Amino acid sequence: MVPAFRRPAWTYAGLGFLVLLGVLLGPSSGGRSLAASLVLLALLVLGVEILRRRTVAEFPPPA
Repeated sequence: MVPAFRRPAWTYAGLGFLVLLGVLLGPSSGGRSLAASLVLLALLVLGVEILRRRTVAEFPPPA
């Protein structure tokens, strides 16, 4: 996953695909209001960004 995490566009394209898949398969009980959905999406993006930055820092590119 590290090569994909080094390219933020790939990371967020994958996240967008998973979010779209989740919406198409059926919203969760938290998805009933727009505000709750936006908060959940913001937390998801924040978590992925933290994971991406930590992973890239832990595995630097080969010399």
